[in-house]
Amino acid sequence: MDELKTSYEKGWNSIYIHVDLPVPYEENYHMKMLKNNMLPHLAHISGSGRDGTSRYSFRSEGGILMEEKYRSRDIRAEEILAFTEQLAETADSLTEHMLNPDRILLAPEMIFAEEQNFQFCYLPAESGMALGEAFHKMTEYFVGRLDYTETDGILLVYRLHKETMQNNYDLKKIIEEYKREAADYREVKKGAHAAREAGAEEKEHSRRNQEKENSHRTFPEGTVFFCDEEEKTEKYSPEKKISCIKEKAVSYGPVRKMINKIKTGRWGEWEDLITEIDGQDRTGHL
Repeated sequence: MDELKTSYEKGWNSIYIHVDLPVPYEENYHMKMLKNNMLPHLAHISGSGRDGTSRYSFRSEGGILMEEKYRSRDIRAEEILAFTEQLAETADSLTEHMLNPDRILLAPEMIFAEEQNFQFCYLPAESGMALGEAFHKMTEYFVGRLDYTETDGILLVYRLHKETMQNNYDLKKIIEEYKREAADYREVKKGAHAAREAGAEEKEHSRRNQEKENSHRTFPEGTVFFCDEEEKTEKYSPEKKISCIKEKAVSYGPVRKMINKIKTGRWGEWEDLITEIDGQDRTGHL
């Protein structure tokens, strides 16, 4: 984070993030509450002061920095969902202990990650950015690191990025709406898959019936056909009945259309996705 002086220290089984501030250190209410309470998803903190300055150190055992973890691989929907839910839980816990959630240092280089568990750094001093604004910046990070072959991830990041553009938003409500939307999409996809399987089965059944019918029209070997000289001799050719089975088209709606554009690389900017799907929202198709 640009406004904070940070440094990193790696031990054999832990990582430290040091934040130095040009203000005297004090054991304020925030430090006492953090030391005396085990709050969920918060990294261990210690503080010290020297020559009118203060240092806050955050330790994680076993995890790595989020920025490092997703530097060489994409982030998946289940990981983004776990991150968001854990952040919401942490913010609620801080509020219950009369601590300010805006002091969470919400940036990829200030978050520890281990599997799908995340640990956040809480700075007892002013951090300079409200949590709502900081989380919207995180959604922009997700846009750049997202696995675009995964439909659920596109739906989740689209909703998070769009909704957090507002000045005030309810993160828990956004998550609940996403889960309903993802469940509906999976049902549509499941129905389309079942329709394809039923169509394939019907085609196979028709093919077997046709083969059986043709086999009944086959004459024994050695059969001779006679005709009058005035008649034209025609080669026997059993009439074939053709059955045409058409699958019923399944519409995925405008969201599917936009998702396909992203997956195939035919979409320009993420903001274009927001604009077009948002337009469909207003017409009641999504």
